[in-house]
Amino acid sequence: MRKIEKELFGVFDFCRDAVICLRDGKIVYRNSRALALFPEIDGKSPRELLPELILEYDGEKFLGSVHVGERDINVVVSVNGQYRVVYFISGAAAESGADKIADAVGVKLSDNIAVLKICSDILGPYIENNGDDKMVRYNRIVIKAVYTLQRIIGNVMYLRTAEREKMNPVYADMVSVLRDVVDTTCAILKGDGPRITFESDTKEVFSYADRDKIEYAVMQLLSNSLKYTPAEGKIEVKLRLAGDKIMISVTDNGRGIPDDVMVNLWSVGSVSTSDGAAGAGLGFAIVQSIARLHGGGAVIESLPEKGTSVTVSIPVKKLPYDCFSDSDMRYDSGMSRYLIQYADVLPAERFTEKYMD
Repeated sequence: MRKIEKELFGVFDFCRDAVICLRDGKIVYRNSRALALFPEIDGKSPRELLPELILEYDGEKFLGSVHVGERDINVVVSVNGQYRVVYFISGAAAESGADKIADAVGVKLSDNIAVLKICSDILGPYIENNGDDKMVRYNRIVIKAVYTLQRIIGNVMYLRTAEREKMNPVYADMVSVLRDVVDTTCAILKGDGPRITFESDTKEVFSYADRDKIEYAVMQLLSNSLKYTPAEGKIEVKLRLAGDKIMISVTDNGRGIPDDVMVNLWSVGSVSTSDGAAGAGLGFAIVQSIARLHGGGAVIESLPEKGTSVTVSIPVKKLPYDCFSDSDMRYDSGMSRYLIQYADVLPAERFTEKYMD
């Protein structure tokens, strides 16, 4: 064993979490926790244990996720020269009783939000036309709050059913799908906030995918970037082909994510932010869930005060998936979907302009 490996692995022996070290496409070290997690790890190749994206993503340090048995485990991957070290971050599963309560609360909240929206739709025109600036301002705040709550509840309910979620795949051009999301987002923002650009290394790439869910994932990432990127900043949405994989990335030069928050980003309900951002962490978990549903995965790279980049990898599918949606999840159509996703990003007046349109 090389001296540097002996010293490095000696440190990993004391880690409370599982650690696997790779070199030249082989497992050269695993601690006792990794052996407990993967009892048959010895003699296995990395590709038998870890997703392709974790093994091939070109980054120095990033967050990913690995499906082990019946659960998903967050992993932090550190790449240094020829070594790729995978740290498994342990976490607890939610209790079934709490899940049932969350379901019941979600349904009740959704019902009451629907009532608020109906009332707002009826009263809104009268308030807007009565000439009372204070009442107009309050009404706009209510409208924006209703859509923000719809987003939060929608995200929570999606994650509650994510493991049972199936797809409604269509044969679509993924380049056009992403361009439509970016163009619509830019039209809503009307120049407010950071500049958003789209770039693709291919003119078109047709594949079977659930278009609604892909759009949903990209909007989640854009919403997050818009919240934490200054108005003079930039957000880049890119699509590139890597063999038989479609790589979709959303990169910003915003605040970035602290290391202590990064390790839990894929875990629902374990992320907190200093500014109390509503629904923090849900969007990332949704993106990972949608990527996995398509047979792919997602990774995150971020540096505090430098920015964040999320890359989603999904396979190019020329044949239909054998699973179709049979869940109760329904997506709002047209502009309403965008208003829900960007409700906590747009100022109240700008939001109401688009809402009234």
